[in-house]
Order: sequence, then structure tokens, then C-alpha cells
Amino acid sequence: MSDQELLDRAVDFAEFVSQCFSDSVEVVVHDVRGDLEHSAIAVFNNTVSGRQVGAPMTQLGAQFLTEQKYQNMKSVCNYQGVTANGKLVRASTFFVRNRQGKTIGCICANVDLTHYLDAAQVLDKLIRFSERDPSEFPEKGDGAQPRIQEDFSRSVTDSIGYIISEYTKQTDKKLVHFETDDKIAVVALMEKQGLFSFKGSIGEVAGILGISEPTLYRYLKKIKKMG
Repeated sequence: MSDQELLDRAVDFAEFVSQCFSDSVEVVVHDVRGDLEHSAIAVFNNTVSGRQVGAPMTQLGAQFLTEQKYQNMKSVCNYQGVTANGKLVRASTFFVRNRQGKTIGCICANVDLTHYLDAAQVLDKLIRFSERDPSEFPEKGDGAQPRIQEDFSRSVTDSIGYIISEYTKQTDKKLVHFETDDKIAVVALMEKQGLFSFKGSIGEVAGILGISEPTLYRYLKKIKKMG
């Protein structure tokens, strides 16, 4: 197959690739056997960069052709590019070589990232959590929302155990050595997380802390008075 036949096949393949994806993927074929200032012999979906047939090879493309490290590579994929009209693209270059291994052309695919970047910003807003501490509730009608963390993996029993475990780590006290103030502090943490709104939680917590249910109710009443 002659060099020209290879380039003709490259153009056919470039057109095929351009039709496989949306018009946000531009595909350009360059003939690099001669004048690189007018090397583009086919441009598909040129709305990405606005280039036409006869456009020059890019500076980076020319670098691929001259630098030794690219001579044995089949392609260079997914590098960043910016078009003349300011669009950010993900670019890839495939080298067309003849039987002698000489590079005679390039197929360049440029993916317009404009819509993807817009979508990424929308998704980022949807998945972003508040940076505020859970204890920072809105004051004076500022409209700000506290950062609240939900753990769907824990049952009420698991949550009770987790709160007690975290408290013991922070205070270096074992449950069997809890004093009244420790028990009130743990109950306050549980109340803050709404655990006592679940049926049976009063009896369960009272049993774990080694107190009676009336005593637990007194703790809750004291906590509400404090604040």
C-alpha cells in the first residue's frame, strides 16, 4: 500500500471515529510529508476548534514528529490542549507510519470538555457537604445550615455503643468506672443525636449505664434545663 493510500485510509477511519461520537469530538488528519504549515487534509466536527482543511500542524504535534522519544510510540493519548477559541480539550494523536516505519501522517482526536466541565460543576454542587461543624446551628436568621453526618449503617444499639466507645476513648475511662457526670455527659450526647426518640432506647441505655429508667429521665430533664 502506498503512502497516499495509507493516508486515504486514515481519512476514512477519522470520519468513522467522528461519527461514532457526538460533534464534541473533533478528528483531524495531517499529512506530515511536506509543509507542516498546511498539513491538515481532513477535519471532521470542526466546531470544536474551527480549523479547516489546510490548517497547520500544532506546535506540540510538530514536537511529536521531531523528538526521538516519540519515534517508537504508536500514539500519545489524553493530554490537555486549548483551542484558539479558548476551549479546553482532551487531545490524542495517532501516528500513521508506512511499511518502512516512517511517520507520514497523524490522526488527532480532540474532545471538547466544555459540557463535561459544566456537568462536573453541577454534580460537585449536588454532592458537596457543608463545611460547618454539626454544633454550629444557624443563629440570628443567617440561613446557614449546619454540617450533619448521617450513618445509615448503624442500628440504635450500634449507635449507643459507638457513643459510649468514643466517650471512653476521649476520657480514658472505662464504662464500669463511669461517675454520675460521665453518665450524664453520655446521655447528653445520645439526646443530641436523637436516640431517645426510638422505642425501647430508654430501657436499653439505662441497662447499659447501670441506672434505673427514672434516673435516666432525671438526667434528661437536667440536660434540657442546662440547655
